[in-house]
Amino acid sequence: MTIHRFFLPSECFQKDKVLIMEKELCHQMVNVLRLKIGENVVLLDNQGFEYESEIKSLNKNLVQFDVLLKKKNGNEAKYDVFLYQAITKKLETFELIAQKATELGVKGIFPLVTERTLRDFLPKKDRLEKIMKEASEQSERGFIPLLFDPIKFEDAVEKVSKDKNVLNLFCYERENSPLTPQPLSHSLKREGQGENFGINIFIGPEGGFSDKEVNLVKSCSEKFQIISLGKRILRTETAAIVALAKVLV
Repeated sequence: MTIHRFFLPSECFQKDKVLIMEKELCHQMVNVLRLKIGENVVLLDNQGFEYESEIKSLNKNLVQFDVLLKKKNGNEAKYDVFLYQAITKKLETFELIAQKATELGVKGIFPLVTERTLRDFLPKKDRLEKIMKEASEQSERGFIPLLFDPIKFEDAVEKVSKDKNVLNLFCYERENSPLTPQPLSHSLKREGQGENFGINIFIGPEGGFSDKEVNLVKSCSEKFQIISLGKRILRTETAAIVALAKVLV
């Protein structure tokens, strides 16, 4: 039997008790999931800890738990992986990418504004964050990934080029160097020498990165590893999932 998991604000946690007074969440527990007194759930503080807890009382305004066991969540990735994903034509496509990236273990997502994106903003950010929260609960993670404000491609390249102790992967469909376990392992050993090592993955929009954008990355090639995800041309959502899976799974 699957145990329900919930991320909660830090103010809900009070020593050996947890109190939920958020009406929407109380409604979900009482009327949607129909949880019962004495039932066990896992509560998460978004700080890497999870609390196995028992329901002591519940109604539409308040759900109270006793904490049975607090422990460190062990399901996060060894490295912090950030996805620089070009904003897609349809919001639903970006939602799918955010959901699957969360399941795979991404640390954060930067919506990327490129020459071929049709907008420089991301509507319904609250909806995206809810999708990522639910995906974190479903995949038994200890953290909800960060969703950053949109960033222009040139600014993103400049930003990651200044970062230290990172591996920057630029996914380009016309590149002949595949992202395979052996070269990736070699790059990780070479770059990941210190603490707080990170990996940045760049994925283009429908239609791919422009020649100007590719040339910009090539001009600072010492900061980037330009890679192919295979011989076939992938949709942007497929490319994001494949690249993250190669790094995180």
